[in-house]
Amino acid sequence: MFFRAGQDMNKAAILYLLPIIISLIISVCVAFYSWRRRKVIGASAFVWFIVAEILYTVGYIWELLSVPFERILFWNHFRYIISTITPLLLLHFSLEFTRRKLKYPIRTWLMVSIPVFAFLLLMITDGYHHLIHPSEISLRLVGPFSIIENEFSL
Repeated sequence: MFFRAGQDMNKAAILYLLPIIISLIISVCVAFYSWRRRKVIGASAFVWFIVAEILYTVGYIWELLSVPFERILFWNHFRYIISTITPLLLLHFSLEFTRRKLKYPIRTWLMVSIPVFAFLLLMITDGYHHLIHPSEISLRLVGPFSIIENEFSL
């Protein structure tokens, strides 16, 4: 069984997910609206930023609805990846919207991206060194959902 839907899905879970789903629908509408006006300065970069927010929200919903531990952990790490890349998208949007030109764009983007990709590399290889999750990852039942419980080291 992939989801908690069906016999396990109760009214509390639906009430909890409803604002998140409404937020997702609003974000999709904003992305669609911005995409249709992508010729406006900064609109295309804004669409990428909103798409990252949509993916994060979808990952959160899937994480809450997933049942096996491996799937919950997969969606949790999926959200880590999106939240790590999002600041780069926000920087890209702000530079494009304000029409700022970087003096050394390749060097600047490389320097800004190094911490992001270093964290992603640490997260992907965490099973070998346990720098991101130093303790054992476990699930805890909170209301109708199972959440990941662990300690962070970084």
